[in-house]
Amino acid sequence: MSKAFDNVNRKILLNDLQTILNNDELHIIKILLTNVSLQVKANNILGEKFQTTKGIPQGDSLSPILFTLYLANAMKEDNKIENKTSEELLPNKLWDHNYSEKNKIGFNLDQQFADDISYADSNAERADREVEKVGNKLTNRNLNINKAKTEKYKIDGTKEDWKKCKYLGSYLDTRTDFVKRKQLSNAAYSSYRSTLESKKIKMKTRIRLFKAYIESIFLYNSEVWTMNKKLEHDIDVFQRNLLRRILKIHYPNKISNEDLYSRTGVEPWSQVIKKRRLRWTGHMMRLDETTPVRQALNEATRKAGKKKRGNHKTWIKVINEDLSNIDPEMSIDSQKLVKEASDRNGLNRKITQAFCTRPTPGEIVPR
Repeated sequence: MSKAFDNVNRKILLNDLQTILNNDELHIIKILLTNVSLQVKANNILGEKFQTTKGIPQGDSLSPILFTLYLANAMKEDNKIENKTSEELLPNKLWDHNYSEKNKIGFNLDQQFADDISYADSNAERADREVEKVGNKLTNRNLNINKAKTEKYKIDGTKEDWKKCKYLGSYLDTRTDFVKRKQLSNAAYSSYRSTLESKKIKMKTRIRLFKAYIESIFLYNSEVWTMNKKLEHDIDVFQRNLLRRILKIHYPNKISNEDLYSRTGVEPWSQVIKKRRLRWTGHMMRLDETTPVRQALNEATRKAGKKKRGNHKTWIKVINEDLSNIDPEMSIDSQKLVKEASDRNGLNRKITQAFCTRPTPGEIVPR
């Protein structure tokens, strides 16, 4: 959206706040939003004061909360696929056709965060209608969509444009996201290279810094990656290359993978991702059925039975393989998983037992 924070209608915002705040809390907010005077300073010359009638102050922790509430109320109308009419789920050219049965089935990702909006849909025309519809809602609250910045992607299985779809820092396509994570991790390593490779700092401390500044960047959102053997291998190779740089082991010098992990006290990232994926799955199963992630899971499991040409690796297949290592009878759509997930600590213990974690040495002495 364009100039989002500056266009907030304060009167509407205060009406929204009345439904969730008591009188004392509302009074404090009113002090911040009413009779707000501003001055402009240019070349050390301070202009005259003038009052503003719209927008919310920026630069404090309250501003994004107020804007999020304001935007959420603008978008709170139910947009779920199952509640749309059959006609809304069809391309425009089929609206006047009445000789076929219309099913309420469609695929739509309505991605909204802060002042960024993007759509991924199985039908391009439906995405255009959504942008128009959302634009009308926001106009009622003095907000405007920047159509040049609003991203729309079509996901229909015939093209690969959806691989460019990025949301909250991650791409929908696992391989594309992996490549981007490598680039960000390499950039971060370069920034901290002198510290990570310094022999004046204990190895244990350097590894802790490596996990904080490099590993956290690379493994961001890795719980939803669709992994296969090739990708797991590539991930571990990339990790080992970074660890060798920390130990300053370069060609023609060599070190075995086992010795490398032992000296640094870390475990392969492919194993870390498996455990994180399972823990995140347990968290997902504890959420309410109405949450977006549970709705997405229901859609994914509904389509899991539909076979396509080739042996396609899906996230559902990957997680089921991981769950089978804990219990052969457990799967993503089984009640047993729901029961196990209700005991968070118990499930985490089973995950740790199934995927052995390499202990970190108390003191590591480099060669």
